[in-house]
Amino acid sequence: MVGSDNDPGITNVQWSYSGPLDYITGETGINYRAKYAAGLTSGQGLIYADATNACGSVENNMYYTVEGWLRLFPNPTDGTLYVELDQTLFDKLSDNSQSTLTIFDKQMHLRKTKRFTGHTTSVDLNHLPPDVYIVRVKAGEKTIETKIMVK
Repeated sequence: MVGSDNDPGITNVQWSYSGPLDYITGETGINYRAKYAAGLTSGQGLIYADATNACGSVENNMYYTVEGWLRLFPNPTDGTLYVELDQTLFDKLSDNSQSTLTIFDKQMHLRKTKRFTGHTTSVDLNHLPPDVYIVRVKAGEKTIETKIMVK
């Protein structure tokens, strides 16, 4: 999100991206929200939001990671991390206990564990100090590790 409903000075928002997204759409006015779809390839990229008001233009960037069947965003995060498993993969799992998100610090000390209750979830990381963390997601027989940054 670029601004908020309490930010009436913004007159225009343009959305763009780099990396493995298939598309991004969003309001060019003051809605501040964009919808996007991950591509089939893994990788990292940026979502750009250029907001314009009477004083000029400000660019905001949000990093994201696409790991084929997993998306984590925003990265870096300032408190809440959103996790999306591919719906087809999630539907194949026999029960929700097979999907687990685990967060470790750089010394591999366990900092947080959360089981998925659907193919999307959010994780509150406000209790973690700013640093780089390792996120491990296990869904069925698939396991992936990636890094996130908490601001």
